[in-house]
Amino acid sequence: MALQTLRALFIHHLRLMYSGEHQLSKSLPKILQGVSSREVKSLVREYQLQVEERCERLEGVSKLVKENLGGERCGVMEAFTRHAIALAELRGDEQVLDLAIMTNLRQVGHFEKSGYELVRSFADVLGEEEILTTIDGMLSQAEENERALILLSEDMMDTTSHARSAQDYGVFRVIPRDYAS
Repeated sequence: MALQTLRALFIHHLRLMYSGEHQLSKSLPKILQGVSSREVKSLVREYQLQVEERCERLEGVSKLVKENLGGERCGVMEAFTRHAIALAELRGDEQVLDLAIMTNLRQVGHFEKSGYELVRSFADVLGEEEILTTIDGMLSQAEENERALILLSEDMMDTTSHARSAQDYGVFRVIPRDYAS
């Protein structure tokens, strides 16, 4: 495909998002096998359902733009998912491994969100109103996913950090009486 028009570039980015979401959808079950925490498993399962929904929405976008969105490979998502699968196959402290997977998925979530922001901008400039509505929905969902991934991974970092310092140094976290409630 020649990239000689704004629309061609728009279609190119839609194809990358289509490829990336399908790669992620296929990889999440493998990633899930390496997760220990019920909370993380629950989040990854919910994430998988939303990724599958975005795959279906992209099929609808494909019909609206009258283009086949298959055929391209998103190298960035391929690298992210390959890394996450490798993390899921590692052995070690379960909390740390779950956190490693979550931080990788956090990067994936940010990548997805920025991709949808980009295709939304193209759709807006090109006057693709019907597509814009669909992409707005996918962008909102990607933003929610990213927020959930951020909150859980930061909570896990905090928990893991306190557990490690207590374990490594024999220190227990003490809350002053004035602050305890």
